[in-house]
Amino acid sequence: MGMRFKSILILCLVVTFGLMASLPVRVWSASLDIRVTNNRDDAEESLIDGSVDLWSGELDIVQEDDGTHQIVGIRFPNVTIPQGAAITNAYIKFRAHRRNTDAANLTFQGEASDDPDIFEGSDKKNISKRSKTDASVSWENVPDWRWDKEYQTPDLGAIVQEIVDRPGWLSGNAMVFIISGSGQRRATSCNSDPSTAPVLHIEYQSDVMDIPVSSTSDDAEEKTNGNVILDSTDLDMVRDYDGSEYTIGIRFQDVDVPQGAFITKAYIRFQTAKTTSGEQSGSTHLNIQGEASDDASTFRSRKENISRRSTTNASVSWNHIPEWKEEEGDVRQTPDLSSIAQEIVGRSGWSKGNAMAFMLSGTAIPAEIRMHPKGMFHATILSSPHKTDGLFPKTSGANLYTTAT
Repeated sequence: MGMRFKSILILCLVVTFGLMASLPVRVWSASLDIRVTNNRDDAEESLIDGSVDLWSGELDIVQEDDGTHQIVGIRFPNVTIPQGAAITNAYIKFRAHRRNTDAANLTFQGEASDDPDIFEGSDKKNISKRSKTDASVSWENVPDWRWDKEYQTPDLGAIVQEIVDRPGWLSGNAMVFIISGSGQRRATSCNSDPSTAPVLHIEYQSDVMDIPVSSTSDDAEEKTNGNVILDSTDLDMVRDYDGSEYTIGIRFQDVDVPQGAFITKAYIRFQTAKTTSGEQSGSTHLNIQGEASDDASTFRSRKENISRRSTTNASVSWNHIPEWKEEEGDVRQTPDLSSIAQEIVGRSGWSKGNAMAFMLSGTAIPAEIRMHPKGMFHATILSSPHKTDGLFPKTSGANLYTTAT
């Protein structure tokens, strides 16, 4: 079988100290900012005929110059918040595209979807016909806007909370907001200036951390001749169309798990990017090991830079991977990798914040599993009573979120 994977890897750890499974969970806090980066991620829909405009140089929220009313949809991709995280604050930041001083009152809702699609200009009412969240937020008496100044909405946390609480929500999915109301505020659109397009800001608490693969050299392919490829547009797991076989290396930085923590669960999750045809069900078998290193270094384009690394004694087989025919965005995960993670964090030289690497090899007949580079890491950490509050300092960052006790 064969499959392309999108850029989302999720390594999830559940950690405790000793046999302390009944201990309460301590929570870390984090925040992230996601900007609209695609002109099909912000759109306007006329309330007269339902036509959808993807190419406007500005977002008229929610009235055109001629008085025509419309609704506005904004989609934010790759929202790396774990399912069930507690949302403490959320808002959208707009950059004013013109001066507006007339009265305006706006209502915000989210799309009630696990992973909403981009907007389609050819599909009438593509914004309004989407299912909406029960939660809504009013922005009454919107202040005057001055050109090129930033303005942020009231707290949209109730909307975000409803979305991330959905059973099908996965970290890295997209999130859509739908704006209706009266009056006019003109904001910069992605089509006008991507660098000042709307930004979604979210603050949250959870028992997981998300760490993206943040460097092109943190995921790599090694051919059977030892050549290492760092700049591929996807990772072929583990055979390419031309029959070339690979060993895959994936490195996660800043793994905020203390030395000696007890790992109770771990896995890597993949999100598909493109399916292939003609695969045979059960044809792909992978073997996963970790690098036996206190702090794994990034991959380099040296011969055998992946395969010559020392590997953990622990390994996990992922056999008879079923045929995957789903559309882009389908998510699958490995078997439990806790034995590998346990061996790494149990090393005497391991320190909280070090890097962890995984190597994947195996067979794929007749095609390959593929994914685009990048990923995330999550962990749930429980501490024993003798650990101090200072053991797990609160951290925040665009893609990192951790909680612990």
